[in-house]
Amino acid sequence: MLAAVASNWQITGTWEYQPGALLDWGGQNIFFYGDLDDIALDDPTRERWFNIDAGFERDPARVPVAFQTRAFPFRLDDVHGQPLMFTNMSIQRNFRAGGNRTWQLRVDAQNLFNRQQWQGASLNPTSTLFDQVTNVALNQMRFLTFGARMTF
Repeated sequence: MLAAVASNWQITGTWEYQPGALLDWGGQNIFFYGDLDDIALDDPTRERWFNIDAGFERDPARVPVAFQTRAFPFRLDDVHGQPLMFTNMSIQRNFRAGGNRTWQLRVDAQNLFNRQQWQGASLNPTSTLFDQVTNVALNQMRFLTFGARMTF
C-alpha cells in the first residue's frame, strides 16, 4: 500500500539566474579621491552594498557643481546590483481509476522560495542612504497552481 502511494511521482524544476546589472552612476557628478578598486565589497549587504569610505566626497558643501566636467566613471566593473535568482518546481502523479481512466494531480510552484528582487543601492554620496538598498524592484510573489486532469 505504501509503495502504491509513494511511487511514480514526477518532479521537475528550473533555476533562473542572472548576475546583477552594473550600477549606473550616470546621473551623478562625483568627486572621488581614492582607488576605484576599493569601492566593491566581497560580500555586500542591503545596509552596506559598497565601500563608502573608499574616497567619495560626502560633504554637500564640497560636491561638484553642474557646470564641472564629469570625471567619475558611469559604471564600475565590480559594483553590481543584486543577482536575479528564481526557483520554479512542479510535482505530478498519475493515478489509475479503472479501465482506461487516469487521474493526474499536479502542483506547480513559481518563485518557490518567495525571493524578492531589490533595486540598486543609492548612489548619491551626500545622502544618508548612500550605498544602501532600500526598495524592492520586483516583488514576484510565490504562485502555487493546483491542477487535476482526467483522461478516459
